[in-house]
Amino acid sequence: MTDSYKVEFSDCGMVPEMSLARIMEIVENKVSDLTKDIKCDNITLHDQYQLMWVFTKQKIVTLRSPKWNETITITCEILKTERIKNYFLTQMIDSSGKVIVRSILESCLLNCESFRITKLSTVNLLPKESDEDVSFDFLNENPLKQAFEFSVTPSMLDYSKHMNNTKGIIRFYDTLTIEEYQEINSKPYVFIIQYCSQAVIHEKLVINTLKEENNYFFEIEKEDGKSVIKASLLLK
Repeated sequence: MTDSYKVEFSDCGMVPEMSLARIMEIVENKVSDLTKDIKCDNITLHDQYQLMWVFTKQKIVTLRSPKWNETITITCEILKTERIKNYFLTQMIDSSGKVIVRSILESCLLNCESFRITKLSTVNLLPKESDEDVSFDFLNENPLKQAFEFSVTPSMLDYSKHMNNTKGIIRFYDTLTIEEYQEINSKPYVFIIQYCSQAVIHEKLVINTLKEENNYFFEIEKEDGKSVIKASLLLK
């Protein structure tokens, strides 16, 4: 699917470029639109099969962030399917035809009753092959330091009543200085995130971070030490 999009002022933060959190929201929306078009959206899957899509990993690479008032083209397609994994490719393209943002989103089908991963063939999703490398590698091996604690509030919940993915990224912003925030939103970057588990209403979470030169690492974990999100952002 292909759509035209004009970058709004609300898509940006302290700098006139689209924020990472907003890029993630748009990617999720486009994936939802695509799955709706092929009758594999979460509402249809839940009603017919008691299934839902869960995002497991994502990689976003930017040449630059879309600028305020810029009109871009957004494309979304299924890049690759495996037995239990599906990969959505979403791209943002400028007026010259150059891809400025590229997202690969790994997803699986979860049975809402057994909470087990289900084969894609259950919903007759057509297989698609690609030679593209869809591995997601984290480069950090050093321990992170606790930044602050927070609790999941109703405004953070999504349709499944779990903390929405982008809400976690917004909490990462809160660990940055103004200068770091501006730098992240004005430079090209590679962002990799792994969704490890779900967080529910009123659950207490801890956010841990580490900065090494132009590399940012962060993790949201539960009180028992179980990870909810792990992510890295590498400035290019």
